[in-house]
Amino acid sequence: MKSEFGAPKELTSILQRKNRKINILSWLVIIMGFVSINRLDQYTSWIVSFAFYYLCFILKSPKAYTNNKLLTVYLIYLSIEIIRGIFIADGYWEYKNLITGALALLMPSMLLIFESPYISGAILNRWFKIGLPLYIVALLLDLALGASHLYLGFVLVWGCFIPIITNKKYKIIFLFLLLLMITGALDDRAQAIKATLALIFTCLLYFKVFLKNWVLKTITIFFFLCPAILIFLGIIGKYNFFEEGITPIVNLIGVSSDKSDIAQADTRTFIYVDVIKSSMDNNYIFLGNTPARGNRSSIYDLNIIDVSLDVTKKGERHYNELCHLNVYTWIGLIGLVFYSLFYIRAAYLAVFKSKSLYMQILGCFIAFKWMFGWIEDINLFNIQNISIWMAIAICSSSHFLQMSNKQFKYWLNNLFNQHYKYKQHKLIKN
Repeated sequence: MKSEFGAPKELTSILQRKNRKINILSWLVIIMGFVSINRLDQYTSWIVSFAFYYLCFILKSPKAYTNNKLLTVYLIYLSIEIIRGIFIADGYWEYKNLITGALALLMPSMLLIFESPYISGAILNRWFKIGLPLYIVALLLDLALGASHLYLGFVLVWGCFIPIITNKKYKIIFLFLLLLMITGALDDRAQAIKATLALIFTCLLYFKVFLKNWVLKTITIFFFLCPAILIFLGIIGKYNFFEEGITPIVNLIGVSSDKSDIAQADTRTFIYVDVIKSSMDNNYIFLGNTPARGNRSSIYDLNIIDVSLDVTKKGERHYNELCHLNVYTWIGLIGLVFYSLFYIRAAYLAVFKSKSLYMQILGCFIAFKWMFGWIEDINLFNIQNISIWMAIAICSSSHFLQMSNKQFKYWLNNLFNQHYKYKQHKLIKN
């Protein structure tokens, strides 16, 4: 039997069930926004996270693992690390740490669904219609939101494309929020830098003459080489970015004098020292300390944090503010290589292999996020990280890589429509 549209009823039923699951996933992303600003307790956030990953795995395409061998290998390796963590964990707090760390390290599995233009578009559309207004309402009510960039991850990504957004309302909202993230919390360096980069890409899009193919390729390569160069210079004592490199950025952004000392404070060098020394002393350089454990930290000895917060009584800090150092601590150098390859592959495909200038810009943004992961960007499961892994999935997707500028622009502007409808025929090569 056929439905009134001529499609078999069984197929129509399958599509309806899939759309219901996508709708649930969209609401979970909105709820995660409140997790990002610490509105929900840890156990509630775990429930939301488990539900999110469950839907990721059941909504994946049948050939997802075949087409993404890197993800398959990474998940197998991560499973081994989690099993190790089950045996290594000692007591209640370390088992809690294991769950938190595992949920953070599972984020690459978002590639299973976000490579689909329909699924990623439907989720973004729902968030822009509901999640974004909720933030603005909270802002008007003067609620304590914490760092805005944790909630506004999608704005930071898609704020790079303000010139091609045709909806004037969203143009104004995006511009306002980016400026707010720069001027509203100037002592929050990470937020200000990320918002500034989004505005730089927006400005460059107004003057496309500067966005030559070779320029974007050079910027991407620079972002990937920069951390290695800076770490090497720091180790040999020639140049410490966290002491000397922050000052010109702070001056460029224009931090007020009363916040300047905070903005220029070196709060990262000691973390590098702690993480590297801990891994060498405890022999977990290659395989890591598992997601259940952290690195031995000097923050308790130096009274930077109250010693009563050392719940495991081992002088360890389960995670730090630096994304890649957390990955290194939890799953070692091998895991860090796998984790970084997701960024590198996505940026390479978008910048060197895509057919769209806008995909190239998104690839540059991913390269920047990888670089920034050595400075900030804590990798806990929250909306900020959902936004970046969605961008990585999009840049790894054959569907998006084949889009022309016109097709990508159509997809992007469809995100801001009241009723989202992904029309595949609109994306046929013009």
